[in-house]
Amino acid sequence: MKSAFIAALLIIFLYPSAFSQVLKIYQIDAEQGDAALVITPSGKTLLIDCGKKGQGERISALLKKEGKNNIDVFICTHYHEDHYGGIDDLVNRQGISVLKAYDRGDKQYLRAAKLKEKTYIAYQAAVGSKAVHLKRERVISLDPEMTITCIASGGVVAGESSPIPGNDENDLSIAILLTYGKFSYFTGGDIESPTEKKIAMGNLVKNVEVCKADHHGAETSSDSMFMVMLSPSVIIISNGNDGEYQHPRKVILSRYNSLEPKPDVYQTNKYLRSGPDGGNVPDGFIADPETVDKDGTFLVTASKTSNQFSLNYGGVTKNYPVKE
Repeated sequence: MKSAFIAALLIIFLYPSAFSQVLKIYQIDAEQGDAALVITPSGKTLLIDCGKKGQGERISALLKKEGKNNIDVFICTHYHEDHYGGIDDLVNRQGISVLKAYDRGDKQYLRAAKLKEKTYIAYQAAVGSKAVHLKRERVISLDPEMTITCIASGGVVAGESSPIPGNDENDLSIAILLTYGKFSYFTGGDIESPTEKKIAMGNLVKNVEVCKADHHGAETSSDSMFMVMLSPSVIIISNGNDGEYQHPRKVILSRYNSLEPKPDVYQTNKYLRSGPDGGNVPDGFIADPETVDKDGTFLVTASKTSNQFSLNYGGVTKNYPVKE
């Protein structure tokens, strides 16, 4: 009996990761932009988008907090500055190396004006020129304990027999489903209703624990059929305080509230402009309700050995059950 106990202690001492593997997802306060940093159970790093120009410092600080100094995989969901602008700062000013990058490809079809944009040129110089075209159904091998699956890219979804690509940059976004044990997380960049409908009709993503609201809670996204299929326990909206686009939209917040079961909806920042269409969740669900200098980042943690996952922000911790 005593020898078995000692052997168990030795296993814990020699292989602590086998007992402490945790998935971490930082939904970063990127103001009116998107950025999510994933720390996989084995300690690999995945960055999905990186906010606007100059926002690499916040991502770098999180990496240092986690004891990391590189990004193993970076995914740029689409070619809008609020999703790729921060990568130049992260790589060239913060000194963070990116080992592998993916984007939606098809750059030969971009408008000449886009190709001349300074932030796009900076993206290309930092990682874009070496980025791999991430196509639907591709599974990214990063950690054997979890799966990272491309559900949509370029307006085409997994399993689409007669692909009809989209023509709007937002709806061309890469959509990713991340699973770890029974826990699942969906992030779709700025995909809009046409692609969301195809995901729903294909029964590709359903009953997730957490989703990042598509397109910052814009009225053009969060299609009703799609949200019913997704049925998230938690929705996190990445938004700024004074965005001219009035995100999140009141009509979308009402749509979320009408879901059954009703999800908990969170925002990184409080919308403060007086536009009639913009709205907010209650202050207790906003990571930065004052929207001054506070970091409105959310941290989601999940473990295979637990039947719940946690959401942390601003000193608050909330636990939710993992769906069976």
